[in-house]
Amino acid sequence: MNKKVRKVTSYFSVRKRLSEHEDDDVIDGLGKRLKTDARITDDHPDQSVPSAYDKENVDPRTATTTTTPRKRAGNKLQQNGKATAAVHSLILPDKPSDIGAFSRLPPEMVVYFFGQTEIRTLVTLSLTSHRVRELLLAYVSLGEGRRRFSKETKADIVDADKYTARDSFTNWGSLFKSLTCAYPTCKRIEIVQKFYINNRVVDNKAGWGRLFLKMTTSWDFGECAKVLNAVLQFDDGLLQRTIDLVLKEPLGSRKEDEMRVRETLRATFLDHKFADVRDFPFWISALLRTRRTVEEQARLLMLLYAPTRVVDEKTEIDWKSLCDVAVTTLSDGQKRVAPFATAINALLLTSSHNIRGYQWCEHEVFAMIEEVTTLPEPWALDNFSALMLFRPALGPIALVSRCLHTYEVEAGQIVNTMKTLAYRWRLSPALSMAQPLLATLQKLPLLDTRRIFYEAINAARQARVADLIFDNSPNTRRELQDENNSAAYFAPVLNMLLPHI
Repeated sequence: MNKKVRKVTSYFSVRKRLSEHEDDDVIDGLGKRLKTDARITDDHPDQSVPSAYDKENVDPRTATTTTTPRKRAGNKLQQNGKATAAVHSLILPDKPSDIGAFSRLPPEMVVYFFGQTEIRTLVTLSLTSHRVRELLLAYVSLGEGRRRFSKETKADIVDADKYTARDSFTNWGSLFKSLTCAYPTCKRIEIVQKFYINNRVVDNKAGWGRLFLKMTTSWDFGECAKVLNAVLQFDDGLLQRTIDLVLKEPLGSRKEDEMRVRETLRATFLDHKFADVRDFPFWISALLRTRRTVEEQARLLMLLYAPTRVVDEKTEIDWKSLCDVAVTTLSDGQKRVAPFATAINALLLTSSHNIRGYQWCEHEVFAMIEEVTTLPEPWALDNFSALMLFRPALGPIALVSRCLHTYEVEAGQIVNTMKTLAYRWRLSPALSMAQPLLATLQKLPLLDTRRIFYEAINAARQARVADLIFDNSPNTRRELQDENNSAAYFAPVLNMLLPHI
C-alpha cells in the first residue's frame, strides 16, 4: 500500500516559476490554509467560509456562521494583547521575510504556534534566523511565555538525585542559550535576569540553577563567572548582602540567614550532576574567589558543607560538630567529612584542569585545609585524618608541610590515625594510603627528613598503644585490638616505603 508522503511547501520569495493562472490557484489555496477562521464545509466542498480578511467578497447568500476550533483558539490568544502586539511589530506580512511562512500568519497564530510547540523544538527553530529569535524572545518575555514556564516547571519538579537532561528547566536553559547566542555576555545576562525577575513566582533554586548552568554550557569560565556575580546581585543584591552579613557576624548568630545562603548557593551552583569534569572545580573556586581573604573563604566553605542539626524543629549549622565529635563509622565520615574532602580536592584539580583565572596552587590548598580544620576550633584528629582518607591527593599537601616545618610528630599521628580508620572501614591500604605516603616521601628533599617522617609514623603507633594500655575507658580494649590488628594490616605499606628512606 502506497503511503502518501507529506512534503514541506516553500513560502519563501524564491519559488518555481508558475504561469499567471497557476500562481493565482496556489495563492488561493494558501489563503484557505492560512486563514484563521476559514474551513471547507462538509455540505459544500467547493465553498469556503469567508474570513475577516475577505469581508468585501462575502456573498451573503452562501456565507455560513461557523466557529471552528482554530477560530476559538485564535480568539483566546487575542486576549494576550501585549504578546500579540510584540510579535506583530516584528512581522512584515507584505514583504519577503527571513521568517518564511510566519510572515503570512496573523500575530496571534504565531503566538499560538509557539505555545503548542515543544521547547526542544523551539530551540532548533531559533537557530534558523535572527528574526525568528526575536519573535521567540518576545514570546518568552511576555505573559504567554511566562505562564507556560510557570506551568511546565511546576508540573516537572526534578530532585537533584533524579536529574535528567530533559527536565523543563534544562530545556528552557537550552532555549535561552540559543536565543541569545548572537548577543554579548552582558546582554545575555540582562535578558535572563529580566526573565528571572518576571518569574520569581517559580521558587525552585535547584531548577533555576539547572537553567543557568545549561545556558552557560561550553562558555569560557570568565564569562560563567559574570553569570555567578550577576546572580549574587539579583533582587537588588539581597543574596550578596546576606553573604556579607553572615560572614562578618559571629558563627551561629544568624542561623536562618546562614541556612538560606547555604541552600541557595548549593542548589544553584554546586549540587548538580555536571557533564564536564571541570565544571564543579570551577564553580566552587569561583564562589570562594568572591571573598578576598583565606579566612573568609574558609568560613564560606564551612557555611556550605558543615554538618547540620535540628533544634526546635528547625535545621541549623552545627559549627562545632567536627571539633567535638570524632567520626566513627564510614557512613558517618561520608556524611560529615567527605563533602569537605570533595570540595577541597576540587580546588586542587583547578590546576590540573587548567581552569585559567581560577586555579589554586598547593600552597593555597594547604592554607585552606589548615583554616577550615581549625574553624571555629581545631578538628578532632580522627576527623582530620578522615579528610585525608576520603581524598588521598590531599595527604601529601598536609604531610609535607608539617615535615618541612618540624611538625613530624603530628604528621606521624595523622598517618597512624589514618591507618586505624582505614582498617575499621575496610578500606584498601594500597589505594587509600600507599600512594599518598609514597608521594609524600618523594616530595621531601632530604633523606634525613624522610627517615624522621618514617620514624614518626612508627613512634606514633607505639605512643598510641601506650596511652591505651593505661586508659580505663569502656572501649579501650576494642581500640587496643584495632591498633594491633591495623598494624599488621598496614605493614605491607611500611615495607613498600623502605627503599625510599
